[in-house]
Amino acid sequence: EVVPAGQPLAAGQVYDSNSVGLRAMLIEAGCEVIPLGHAPDSPEALQAAIERAGGADVLLTSGGVSMGKYDFMRDLLVEQGRVSFWKVRMRPGGPAILGGWNGLPVFGLPGNPVSSLVVFHIIVRPALTGQPPQTLRLRAATPFRALPDKTAFWRATLQNGVVSDYGQQGSGILRSLSEAGALVIVPEGQPVQPGDDVDVILL
Repeated sequence: EVVPAGQPLAAGQVYDSNSVGLRAMLIEAGCEVIPLGHAPDSPEALQAAIERAGGADVLLTSGGVSMGKYDFMRDLLVEQGRVSFWKVRMRPGGPAILGGWNGLPVFGLPGNPVSSLVVFHIIVRPALTGQPPQTLRLRAATPFRALPDKTAFWRATLQNGVVSDYGQQGSGILRSLSEAGALVIVPEGQPVQPGDDVDVILL
């Protein structure tokens, strides 16, 4: 259902934004990118696509790591590869997986665009570069809700040194990442009130 930008969309289709966004972030991190294309929703096709990675240092995938009927990436790593962790206590991006396939490290990112890019920024890029995300301590102009069991990375606008809730926080709203200037880190169970100082990752 994922098609390249520029083609007409049929019912149920979406444009491929993940490979474009991830490619740009990988290049910015100093990586050489070897695109492997899309794999249909079948274990056999996915396995064939993975094996085309050849001598790559790291394999990065997007989609197929959650709990759905067609989330075969997770199943392949569990049954035939290696899983170091699956699911992270963060939102967006909870279904992320780290594993291996025949000695090749594999980062499996969620398919939702915002989740995919945020997981890359918070987990994958630091692993590739050895540099954790840089944070600033800024003042909150609006409330930011907390989740009871996950650290939240809420999109926020940044103006005059204060951050405000962007509003739309759905994992499929890619526009929110382009319009937000920061991710506000809200630890689990610790809501942020206006006037509080918060840790912020600039985008």
